[in-house]
Amino acid sequence: MAPYRHEYSIGCISLFLSLVLSGGDQYAGCESGDESFFEALHVPLACPSWFAGRLWLLRLGYYKLMRPKVQAEDWVWIIDHTVQLGDDKCLVILGVRLCDLPSTDGCIRHADVEPIELAPVKKSNGEVVISSWSRWSPKLVCRVLF
Repeated sequence: MAPYRHEYSIGCISLFLSLVLSGGDQYAGCESGDESFFEALHVPLACPSWFAGRLWLLRLGYYKLMRPKVQAEDWVWIIDHTVQLGDDKCLVILGVRLCDLPSTDGCIRHADVEPIELAPVKKSNGEVVISSWSRWSPKLVCRVLF
């Protein structure tokens, strides 16, 4: 059964998103991956386009960005400016709880981090970082800052 105002079932959406998030596959690769999966099972379902998958991924990211964050004292923040597009850059603050960090032999995955802020900026300097940090530090206690 498809969610309200959607053409594809929750299972199809979930399969597409898991291929992107866990496999590091591109949208077009997931489109063909879904198609191959449905063909192998002889399931006569239409395969979602890469564009539909992109919209699902954007909705998932927006939800993760806007949902309430866990109030805890073991947050570690990773702050970075991403690739420049024109005159703008994007300031990204990711948070990870110390209790959620993988063991010493593991790497941080998508599921381990929580997006705290995503903001377009004209300048990338310490003042911009401190401004964002001061907006969020009263809401989430951060013991370590990268």
